[in-house]
Amino acid sequence: MICSCCPRKCNKPRGNGYCGIPDGVFVSRFMLHKWEEPVISGKNGTAAVFFSGCNLRCCYCQNAEISLAVSGRGISVDEFVGKIKKLAEEGAQSVDLISPTPYAPYLPQYLAELKKNVNLPVVYNSGGYDLPEYIEKLRGLADVFLPDFKYLYSDTAEKYSKAPDYPAAATAAIKKMLELAPEVIIGENGIIKSGVILRHLVLPGHRAESMALVDYVAENFPGAMMSLMSQYTPDFNRSDYKNLNRKITSFEYESVVARAAERGITGFS
Repeated sequence: MICSCCPRKCNKPRGNGYCGIPDGVFVSRFMLHKWEEPVISGKNGTAAVFFSGCNLRCCYCQNAEISLAVSGRGISVDEFVGKIKKLAEEGAQSVDLISPTPYAPYLPQYLAELKKNVNLPVVYNSGGYDLPEYIEKLRGLADVFLPDFKYLYSDTAEKYSKAPDYPAAATAAIKKMLELAPEVIIGENGIIKSGVILRHLVLPGHRAESMALVDYVAENFPGAMMSLMSQYTPDFNRSDYKNLNRKITSFEYESVVARAAERGITGFS
């Protein structure tokens, strides 16, 4: 398969592109995950699917052992459905597809079969570095979109994730996600049934960019919720950028949360 399924558009045979992922779907782990946003995990947890590999190269990634290499094993459609079905029987309240972007060509087939067997909201949980045309292929298959919105500025995206086009790519992808799921709908059980939640990790030394990003969301993505994250961990920094060698301060994080509240953005912090 010649692959151009993400903004890098390698146009090379699978295995020879930027992410290095060969043909097939590779998963590192299936698990009942209780530490996502409350509307996703609920009380029992979500059926989390940790895909192997990633099309970004974030220098502070906490899952580098999974994202930087294809560490998992190939999973067939039947095994994919069976693993998730088992987690649903154990009480999972949603399905959480973590870092699925490199597998965009396969997802329609896998999710169509999943929908026949499991009646749970499906969450597309990506780094935000997606192509709108592949998000469109998830119409009726993914119910909730949980993308990162990491950066507003190209130079930051280039430094930390080797993706200078990230801001443009992410904003185009999020626009398409909002077209597919324009309104956040929460079920009676407290689990999200539809909608878009934008995750943003506040980085040390980037308070101003994070606040500007919140402004951008307020002005351009009505209907989206935000999940503002404070758990940046310097232990995972694999770069020479000294500002990343510390945790964020309370002032940095609370400034961003306050800006979101001022702009009327709802969500999680």
